Amino acid sequence: MSRLKLLILDACVVISSADKIVYRVLGNMHRGDQGISLAEILNKIGLTAPLLPPQYRLEFRERWTQVGFDERLKGLGFKSDSAAD
Repeated sequence: MSRLKLLILDACVVISSADKIVYRVLGNMHRGDQGISLAEILNKIGLTAPLLPPQYRLEFRERWTQVGFDERLKGLGFKSDSAAD
């Protein structure tokens, strides 16, 4: 199980995780800009890690954020409070 990380970068809260569900939820909630991959974090501080596993890369974050966004467009994932009634 990976650890969920909350970071403060440029005065906004961002989340980094190796779990795709985190990015799917962010995409579903139209908050994809609040996700960040480990590769992006390293890049921001001037480091690179070419051998990072896929789940720590930008492409992974972008893919699963888009999946969450697409699910939202299809009416999947997010349910309003009135749906529980």
